Amino acid sequence: MNENYKLIQKFLDIIKELAISNPGNRIDKNFIYTSLIGYNISDEQEPYSSTTSILENIEREYQDNNNLDTIKQKNFLIFNYGEIKGNEIKLYIPLDKNHMEQSAKELINFLMSNNIENQIKFANMVRNDNVVIRLNTIKDAKKIIKFVHNNIKEGLLKTNPFLPNIHGIGVTIDNNYSYNLIISEIISNYIMFLKEEDKLYSLSIDGLNSFIKEQSQAIDDLDLKEIYNLLEKITSKQFKLKDIVMHTKRKTVYKSESNIDDNKCYFEKAVKATYIKHPNNIETAILCYIEKGVANYFTNEDNVRLGLIKHVKPSDVLNIMRSKLKEDNVPVPIDNNELINSYLVQILPKENKEEVSQDETLDNISEVLKNAYVNTCKKYGKYQADRALKEFIIHNEVKHFTNDDGYRDELSHKLEGKSPKKIVLLGIDLNGLDSNNIDEVVNRYGESLSCFIDETRKSIE
Repeated sequence: MNENYKLIQKFLDIIKELAISNPGNRIDKNFIYTSLIGYNISDEQEPYSSTTSILENIEREYQDNNNLDTIKQKNFLIFNYGEIKGNEIKLYIPLDKNHMEQSAKELINFLMSNNIENQIKFANMVRNDNVVIRLNTIKDAKKIIKFVHNNIKEGLLKTNPFLPNIHGIGVTIDNNYSYNLIISEIISNYIMFLKEEDKLYSLSIDGLNSFIKEQSQAIDDLDLKEIYNLLEKITSKQFKLKDIVMHTKRKTVYKSESNIDDNKCYFEKAVKATYIKHPNNIETAILCYIEKGVANYFTNEDNVRLGLIKHVKPSDVLNIMRSKLKEDNVPVPIDNNELINSYLVQILPKENKEEVSQDETLDNISEVLKNAYVNTCKKYGKYQADRALKEFIIHNEVKHFTNDDGYRDELSHKLEGKSPKKIVLLGIDLNGLDSNNIDEVVNRYGESLSCFIDETRKSIE
């Protein structure tokens, strides 16, 4: 019998009791989602408590590792190693506070030492999905499951009941959707259906299974339909782990007909949505998609990343941007970085264009940055100044600069809504520079100010 069957029924019984005993309360997808990610975590394990300081320690440990691409979001810390392709398998390895930092480092080191391409994501609170790893193959998943089973036996939290479980690790696929959010939406819609029929008392896993099966028939999106089909099996008594293996064998297939007029809508939507959520990631997002076919830097708000993957080939992106510039009678740069910059100027709202243009405001901030860097170098040495600049570029943080003469506070105040990377690039010679190599950018910036730093030191002496 499916081991998840009774666990899911127990979770649904709790939701049913809340819905019946509190008819005035709205048991919507957000309530169910919150209940789901905190389910099976005891009070002693402090569900929903902050792990921000732990994430900061993890980030600090790997800040100088050039093999990891780091993404900092409001509630998550993400490391990308290699390239994640299409319909990957997903592992949930939830950890309690006492073991999260050490176990996370062991996991990251294992992934890199075994050259396993992955995306590992850490949440900033205790929840049963606070460590998630996306992978390309079942083979890689088996390696990690074996490693965790043999080396990380303490501190594992229980996964949510909708996840098939191997040695305490949740295993599933989500086709670039949010697996937990889809579950929450389905349960919420099921509850609404039962309320309308005045049959809330009949809420059960068998009823949910029938509801999923019925709803999936109306879904045209093959990726979403596949998740519904998987959930239909998980909520039945006959589910087996091999059902997940079957799903991972399908590859992402792009539309055979490449229509720029249609595709550019999906691309622009992904760009604008990502810009709103993570403005400092937008250039990296576009470049990584063009050069590596990796879409992970784009936000998946409103499923825009999924739309991008399904409808836009990485090879189409350059043509989409060039087409837009030609349409607007704007010169088309040859360099990809300049092309992206010009494209962003055209599609972003006018009030935000200063974020991608080199105007007087950015020049002014560039001068403030120069003073903050020089003062930090003067007070703490070049290593600290370079570290501060790197944190500034990657994470939009100014806290590592000294605040002598108030330049750090001024920089923080003026930085809002601006791209740190563009501000740095304004102050250096771009000739022969790989602007995507952060270490190279930092070194070039330091070299450009070396004379100024030397003169400052002489005046002090």
